[in-house]
Amino acid sequence: MDDLKIVKAVLAVFAVLSAAALAAGLIVTGLIPVPGLSSGPEVFTRAAALSEAIPAGGTGTVIPYGYVKKEDDSAGEQEEQPEQTQPEQTQTTVERTFCFVGDSRTVGMYEAVAGKESGDQVLAVDDSGYAWAGKVGEGLYWMKSTGVPFVEGAIAPGVAVVILSGVNDINPEVSMAQEYLDYLNGKAADWTANGAEVYYVSVNPVNGTAGNVTNEAVELWNRTIRDGLSMKITYLDTYHDLGDEFHFQDSLHYQDDTYRAIYQDILDLVQNRRLDENGNLLPAGA
Repeated sequence: MDDLKIVKAVLAVFAVLSAAALAAGLIVTGLIPVPGLSSGPEVFTRAAALSEAIPAGGTGTVIPYGYVKKEDDSAGEQEEQPEQTQPEQTQTTVERTFCFVGDSRTVGMYEAVAGKESGDQVLAVDDSGYAWAGKVGEGLYWMKSTGVPFVEGAIAPGVAVVILSGVNDINPEVSMAQEYLDYLNGKAADWTANGAEVYYVSVNPVNGTAGNVTNEAVELWNRTIRDGLSMKITYLDTYHDLGDEFHFQDSLHYQDDTYRAIYQDILDLVQNRRLDENGNLLPAGA
């Protein structure tokens, strides 16, 4: 056998032995990337020997001399995020400027709060910048002709218009409640469109009978007004809030401590109204 035949025979034997060794799992795959296989964001792991990659009697996917793609245990999982909770509604107290419009009881309240005499009519701005309009013995018609025009120029965003009129217009025979409702509901639409808030304060009790006015008539009036007010007006029920705190001078008017108590109740009911995070006014007392 010449030298060439000997070399060919040796190479053939080596090839046979290499194939046998590979089949026996003696050659461990290396780290030669497989052309065209993306290594991207997925997770890959080194392949073991063929005997490990394909268990006896089993099947599997083997990429010889390269990488075996492995399911990423974290694939598709998002980093755990803290539980998202809706922020609590912010409730902001809004300071307001007040305009009070009413009758002799409004005159008495002004004098008790401001500590000033006003006679039978008050058209004034107190030291807090609050406007007052009231006149003894008057009601809706004076309110329309004089009281509202006096304060109307000050009605703007941040102003609370407080109506305290009614007791002089309670008549068991001829009710003026609907006239009040028509006027106040119409005005409130304009005032609230200008950013103001509008409140109607319940007519407060009398002492026995004041003229032809009884507490039964007062309560009927209050129910009628309350039920007929538009959504633009908030009804403030000081009649029931103050209970037995009404101290009278006569059958109709109160002592100074009662006027101050009514005034403070109105301020508390209005100033404690709060806005939600969207700037909407929450219900009175919320």
